[in-house]
Amino acid sequence: MLDETELCSHSEMQRQYLNTILNYLSVTGLTWECAFHLLIVTHSPFILSDIPQSNILYLQNGKQIKSNDMDVNPFGANVNDVLAQSFFLNKGFVGDFAKKK
Repeated sequence: MLDETELCSHSEMQRQYLNTILNYLSVTGLTWECAFHLLIVTHSPFILSDIPQSNILYLQNGKQIKSNDMDVNPFGANVNDVLAQSFFLNKGFVGDFAKKK
């Protein structure tokens, strides 16, 4: 389980995160017959854009939202679209202070 391991990483590092993990696993000598689960907990739209929608668990206010109810498939999607949808940012992308000004 990787819980927010990208938290203090630069955006470019977050963008490369999943690919780096998969590259590392490919050189360990493990084969696809060796089954294990990798659970990544994240708030990074960069990481979500590398994960198929069927492998994402969406939670809003502690309740699961079905992935097929989401409009944008995050896999390969623009990170702003992923950020808006996957983290339920329905009040926009501008800070409240700046919005008041």
